[in-house]
Order: sequence, then structure tokens, then C-alpha cells
Amino acid sequence: MTPHFVLIDDSALVRRSWEVSAKSSQILLNTYKDVPSFLLANHNKNVVIYLDRNLSEGMLGEREALKLIQLGFGNISLCTTMSAFDFVLPKTVCLYESKSPPWEFSDS
Repeated sequence: MTPHFVLIDDSALVRRSWEVSAKSSQILLNTYKDVPSFLLANHNKNVVIYLDRNLSEGMLGEREALKLIQLGFGNISLCTTMSAFDFVLPKTVCLYESKSPPWEFSDS
């Protein structure tokens, strides 16, 4: 089964880039500008979430990830171009040091 990806990023340019890439790669992707918009969509808890580290209005991805974990989401990666030494991640959140879609790096 093909995974369902979600990108939560306040940058319209980043969201559009992922959307174009997903369409050309036949990837199932939904994008959102913030966590509340994502939650309104009522996604399955198994969705693969890529969450921007620096969201609008000073919201930090690692704090938003904790909220998602408490709601039962478990497959969360924090997207950033910052060094991993600049912040602390929740134990169940992966670090994805890129703003490019992950399927662009896949060998399959």
C-alpha cells in the first residue's frame, strides 16, 4: 500500500513544490499551512506527517509535534534546514534535514 503523505508548512512555495513533485511521482499528498487546518481534515492516524520546524506566528514544529503525538499520530518528521544541535526533538519525532519531498531521494 502506498503511504499517504502530509506536509504542514506555512510557506506556500514549499507546499506548492511538494504538490507538483507528488503529482508527477503519483504520490498521495495533502498540504496544510498549519496544524489546526490539518486537524480539521480528520486524517487517519497512520498518515506520514512532515512538519515544518518554524511555523507562522512563532509556532515551533517540535511543540506542534507533541500535540499531534498526544492525539495519536505517530509517524512525524520535523522538516528543517537547521542543524539538529539547535533544538531538542521529542523522542518519537524524526528529523528530516531538508525541505525537498522525501520520495525524490528514494531508490524505488
